[in-house]
Amino acid sequence: NYKSKLALAEIFYNKKMYKRAIPLYEQSLKRINDQWLTKDTYNLAWCYFRINRHSKAIAKLRKVYSLSKSNKYIDMKIHVERDLAYFYTSAGKTSQAVKFYKKVGADISKNLIKVSKFLITQAKFSAAEKTLQQALRYGKNEAEKISIHIELLSLYEKFGNVKNHLRSTKLLLKYHIDKKLSKDEYDSLKFHTQSKAALLQKQAASKTYSRMKKVRDRKARYAVQYFDILAKLNPGKEYMSHFHSAETNYNARRFTSAAKDYDLAYNGAKIAGNAKITKLSLDGLLASLGGNGVHKKTINKYLMNAFVAFVKDRPTAKENNKILQRLYSLHMDKKNIGKAEGVMYQFKTKFPNNHSTAEAMLAKIMDHYKNTNNEKEIIGWVKRINSGEFKVSRKYAKKIKLL
Repeated sequence: NYKSKLALAEIFYNKKMYKRAIPLYEQSLKRINDQWLTKDTYNLAWCYFRINRHSKAIAKLRKVYSLSKSNKYIDMKIHVERDLAYFYTSAGKTSQAVKFYKKVGADISKNLIKVSKFLITQAKFSAAEKTLQQALRYGKNEAEKISIHIELLSLYEKFGNVKNHLRSTKLLLKYHIDKKLSKDEYDSLKFHTQSKAALLQKQAASKTYSRMKKVRDRKARYAVQYFDILAKLNPGKEYMSHFHSAETNYNARRFTSAAKDYDLAYNGAKIAGNAKITKLSLDGLLASLGGNGVHKKTINKYLMNAFVAFVKDRPTAKENNKILQRLYSLHMDKKNIGKAEGVMYQFKTKFPNNHSTAEAMLAKIMDHYKNTNNEKEIIGWVKRINSGEFKVSRKYAKKIKLL
């Protein structure tokens, strides 16, 4: 009769009819005491757990653990160690699981990691995170902590916790720099970093957040931090990360930051021989420097070099007409007369038919020499004009000679 009840209890258990299985298990297990007692009590524990009677479930599992010490019964200790933390965590008693593992000398961190993986499969992400945080506290070595942070990356990815995801990413980067990550761990870190950076970059540029400036800026800042990490994970291709950071900042209208990143991308791409990114970075740099609200200090730092680079990289571009004029004005503003003269010669060579602009440039230079009483330079320019080295209109030639 009791063996029949036990068999029937197992049938109900397999059919997930836990309330019907429980009384049959309880009645039969009071009478039957064979080697399968641990296995059947283990099933009973899960029945209680499935109907949210956590205290009963935990008590039964602990009984199974105790019975498993005897050779008389099937050893279920491994299963109990794995599941007990899950039961405790679900009951909101993770600290009790830790006490149990300490008492029996089991690996606390290892068992908590197993529980977190199971919780993730059940879509219980919040509980899984708490379990992994507990596991971090009891990690015995760096290898275990690395494993936990890898798990946390997947977890944070699932429910969109960017702040904590970034924190674990930065910690794993330090382990990578210290050469303590395996190839699989490195690949996992790189994959998560790339995915997160791309997603945040897309969000920062989307129309959804165009009117939500604070949210857009926050996403852009996060994206840039991920790209900075990628730069360290991809030696030799750092310039690509700088370029993506620049694009992110530009789309978020953070022009000062964008200029800095475009400059880094340009220099890196130039060294790497990537013509496409070199061109795009320089265009982006010039566009950023012309953006609203860009810091004057940033303009002073990058604009002149950007103009020089543009003229050098694209000597036949029609944009050189305006760029050379602006570059000339920058040198004049800084009283770099020698460099201004050099730009004037470049302009004269590239645009020989634009006499009026070249003469206007020369007029400013001559005014400077006149105001500083520099007779030597004035006479020198008269000689250049007379010799045909620098051609000007007859009217302007007369004016210079009169001066």
